[in-house]
Amino acid sequence: MLPITTSRLVIRPYQADDIAGQAEAVVESVDTVGQWLHWCTPDYSLTDAVEWFVLCEKSLTFSRSYDLGVFDKHSNALIGSVSINEVDKQNRRGNIGYWIRQSQQNKGYATEAVRAMVPFGFQVLDLLRLELFAAVENVASSTVAAKAGARFEGVAKNRIVLRGVVHDANVYSFIPDMRVA
Repeated sequence: MLPITTSRLVIRPYQADDIAGQAEAVVESVDTVGQWLHWCTPDYSLTDAVEWFVLCEKSLTFSRSYDLGVFDKHSNALIGSVSINEVDKQNRRGNIGYWIRQSQQNKGYATEAVRAMVPFGFQVLDLLRLELFAAVENVASSTVAAKAGARFEGVAKNRIVLRGVVHDANVYSFIPDMRVA
């Protein structure tokens, strides 16, 4: 089940040794990731990372969310995060979320991580639908979804509220009969 490995990545639950790397990656990424994720601020601290890791562990224990670190396979450096969250067991669906630290963006890591999560979602979690939402203005995230092979389904009006601003969102999905790019 976990970890998930690809040619360049190890995708696994966070560990205590990852706390400093998480805080560093978040603060480094305020200019890019911070535009789209409310928690990515210059004030993000080691305490915030610890609290996040505890929440991730609890969510994983109860199969509500699978928020995993994305690490370089060779150096074990934290590259970012990928998740299947908002797991709805009754309807057998979940959302895929992702972010990559600023210094590692535009290298294909997010696409690689998303592709790795699709079989995990379908084969391990037994889901029937994986959804990805990205604010229409978040071109980078929509590009990742498309490159990973997700099907564009349309625009959901008023789908995301970020810092009090309402955004329409591009909606993408994977379903089990699709081939992942």
